[in-house]
Amino acid sequence: MLPIGPYVPILRWKEAERQALKKLFDTDRDHISPLIEPITPQPNSKGQLKTVPQLAAEIPTAIAECWGQRPIFFDAHLPRHDPHVEQEDTLLRDVIRHGKQQNLTIVSVTGLSRVPAYQSAVVSAVASMGLGVCIRLTPADILDAALPANLQRLVDSLKQKRAMVDLLIDFRTIYGVQAPNWSDALSRIPELKSWRNLIAASGAFPQDLTRTNDGEPMRPGDHPFPRTDWTNWASQMQHWSLPRRPFFSDYTIQWALQQKPIQVPNVSASIRYTCEDHWLVMRGQGMLTEGSAGAKQYPAHAKRLVRKKEFCGGAHSAGDAYIEEKSRENLQAIKKTGNARTWIEAGINHHLTFVARQVASRFSERAPT
Repeated sequence: MLPIGPYVPILRWKEAERQALKKLFDTDRDHISPLIEPITPQPNSKGQLKTVPQLAAEIPTAIAECWGQRPIFFDAHLPRHDPHVEQEDTLLRDVIRHGKQQNLTIVSVTGLSRVPAYQSAVVSAVASMGLGVCIRLTPADILDAALPANLQRLVDSLKQKRAMVDLLIDFRTIYGVQAPNWSDALSRIPELKSWRNLIAASGAFPQDLTRTNDGEPMRPGDHPFPRTDWTNWASQMQHWSLPRRPFFSDYTIQWALQQKPIQVPNVSASIRYTCEDHWLVMRGQGMLTEGSAGAKQYPAHAKRLVRKKEFCGGAHSAGDAYIEEKSRENLQAIKKTGNARTWIEAGINHHLTFVARQVASRFSERAPT
């Protein structure tokens, strides 16, 4: 049995996410097993794009630095707009090859509808690592009457036993739509007890910060957004009747669907802070907007945040320590305000810490999993 934590955050493999993982406390790491999705970085100043071999060499090195040898899921499936989308299979093979050389614990992720070249790469990766596989199911997969046969066909083609297979049921974004009925979804899985782990994934964070939760144009100020991904899972687990409880998975403080990056975005100087049942979004003006205070808005937000009842205190996480540190700055003399990346990093680090403890408390009494 692969010892994974009961919280499986789904992370784009960017610098903010990497640093957020790296700065977690060890006690919180024990409850987390991330699933990472690679992204091809934007071309450099010379217009040069990183190649798949370069990415494949860098990803395991970054995993070793940020996560060590703890279990981590890797899904090489790239969004359609990614320039390397036709080379997913090569990326997976090379990441696993480099990862094995560094003694990493990387579990490959696939799905029922991946192309044959990708599935072939998964077979090779799984055979090389010997750590089993994770199958990522969509709502359409779950609703298909042929799901049992489709699952078994894929498991057989991967040359695995169910006891070596994790099932991740991924509803992706549920912002503005009905939250999933996890009992109904998992009841469609054949022989629940036969799989290694079951994971329930969804994301409730909005696509951007242009509208409030009520659909009104979002102006600078404080705005709550409900964490329906968490509250839906937690409330259903209180009255769970199936023989297995799924682990919890979310998309942290990010939109669940990958989007094509904007070349020169006018990012609002905003803080995204995770609370018990909602996110507090402290929205500022666009950094490039004429007349705005630019990056100085971040420490100004921090000064207000640390005085709010929702703030967990600087000792809660590295992200909270960063917020508290910036809140003490003199806004007239400050030179290191932080930027969009460092503040997203702080928000994700706080979120991972907060949710890891929430999930761990739900599994402290070991019900069937």
